[in-house]
Amino acid sequence: MKRDSVLNLSLIIVLAYSFSAISFRVRRFNLEPINAQDAETRLSLGLSLNLNLVGIYELTLLDRIAERVAVELLRSRREIISDVTKNGVSLQMKLRSVKGIGPKGSKYLAENLELGLGE
Repeated sequence: MKRDSVLNLSLIIVLAYSFSAISFRVRRFNLEPINAQDAETRLSLGLSLNLNLVGIYELTLLDRIAERVAVELLRSRREIISDVTKNGVSLQMKLRSVKGIGPKGSKYLAENLELGLGE
């Protein structure tokens, strides 16, 4: 009986650790679409997406943005926002520094992303 309790407790600990690691990754890179329907609606209306709030799914809704580019953009998000808001660097120029985004892509993204208040 005691052995079963120890195994159950071990299983609970492993599951809790796995869940917390996954949860951390999701929060860190914003991998889950928070407002996917809102993003689709905004894009269909010709409105910009908020760089502070978008995740991989929302970025891949944009033309020319592959999943790997979306991941690179999310990794650079804090630096981009900081440089644009504090140092006066243009969003388009800062987007060009992201791996996988060229001149045309940075212009397109600058037109379709905004730096609104967010999390």
